[in-house]
Amino acid sequence: MRAAGREAGLVGVLLVAAALSGCRPFGGDSASTQLSGRDVAKTIDDKLPPQLHGVQRAGKAKCPATVALDADKTADCTMVADGQTVKVKVARDGSGYSVSLDQAVVSAAVLEQNLASTYRQKFSFYCGRASVRVVNPGDTIECRGTPTSGGKPTMFDVTIQNTSGKYSADVHHP
Repeated sequence: MRAAGREAGLVGVLLVAAALSGCRPFGGDSASTQLSGRDVAKTIDDKLPPQLHGVQRAGKAKCPATVALDADKTADCTMVADGQTVKVKVARDGSGYSVSLDQAVVSAAVLEQNLASTYRQKFSFYCGRASVRVVNPGDTIECRGTPTSGGKPTMFDVTIQNTSGKYSADVHHP
């Protein structure tokens, strides 16, 4: 059984904000731009938490005192989602900068609902006690699928493919 490449972003499985433009343009065309970490953290606090549906508590973002953006490199900050630290990427974006999550934020409840739907309600799913999981693309979440008609539970490996909501699910083979 395989649910390959489900676009979870359409139904909110992976609660990820796409690159959201910051509200501070730079001045000049320098190869490296120095930004106030406090200003970048405020942009993150304003832009990303409203995109995290299913997250009960979003903590304040943290950035270094100065965020240096080179033309071809990104900088890193963090924020907290339901007590878990999430990496945030800061990148040049035209004459300003953008912020986006660098990891997937997965709501267990929504993932369980979507897996049940994918498998046409033949299973009820349980993906662990944590209400939200922060995972790197390529990481796997193990979920238990219990047949709705009774029978022995089946373990599924749900691989998070990227930060935009794509995942695949396969029956676990030990």
